[in-house]
Amino acid sequence: VYKRQHSRRHESLNPKDAAFWNFTWSEMAEKDLPATFKFIAGITQQKVNYIGHSQGTLSIFVALSLGLPDVVQNVGKVFALAPIAYLHHLKQGLIGQAGPFDLLGLVQTTPYSEILAPSGSKTRDALICIVSPEVCNLGTQLATGEGLHCVNTKRLPYIRTKNPAGTSFKNVLHFQQMMVEKHKILRRYDYGRSENLRVYGQAEAPVYQLNQISGAQIYLFLGSDDHLSISKDVNDLRNDLGNNVKFVRTYQGLCHGSFMYGNDVSYIEDIISNL
Repeated sequence: VYKRQHSRRHESLNPKDAAFWNFTWSEMAEKDLPATFKFIAGITQQKVNYIGHSQGTLSIFVALSLGLPDVVQNVGKVFALAPIAYLHHLKQGLIGQAGPFDLLGLVQTTPYSEILAPSGSKTRDALICIVSPEVCNLGTQLATGEGLHCVNTKRLPYIRTKNPAGTSFKNVLHFQQMMVEKHKILRRYDYGRSENLRVYGQAEAPVYQLNQISGAQIYLFLGSDDHLSISKDVNDLRNDLGNNVKFVRTYQGLCHGSFMYGNDVSYIEDIISNL
């Protein structure tokens, strides 16, 4: 959602500049979402219903917890697909195994940069997916532990021309920090003690209090085979959201990416019926 494949026309920064990539999901929540809600509501003069997937759910939870006026005053219903907020129990795939590694020292000595950039040859990627869906999906399977049953293999050639689309290394590191964080703690980006003192005025990165969300209408859509949105972490999230949660359903056979790229999209009927 932020400076990815189709979001590179910043007013003053160039994607070749390190400053362009100085962001994480915190900026998506605190800057992008308020601007988006304000813009849409200003045109429609109506409440804005929000559908978010994965990182998109994290962003809206943070924005609501902060009580950002442009969001809380304009949001209607929130439909959270494969919701994430806590990643304490994530252990699957290379993503889960990356948790114990300390990457902070690396990012402190490396300029902010792009990671998971789009491929330079979309035609080549599409052909690989046509010839061998297994090879095409190998990166996703290694990273998340989710196999071909999670995606619509007929659409893989198109999917791989759009995803992955790039994000900042700092954003990936922020997710890694979430995995090694204490149980039920969600923080702003942790720069380390000395830099935290400069940026935040305190030694530790500030904590987002998701239990401060109130007056929201949140609908949670879960997948039984989701290896990233772990049930224990989702239960912690549900406890924090409390009475804000109006709907919870687990869809059998759906993985983390299935909500975007799967064969079974029947969950959309539940979104429509709850609008």
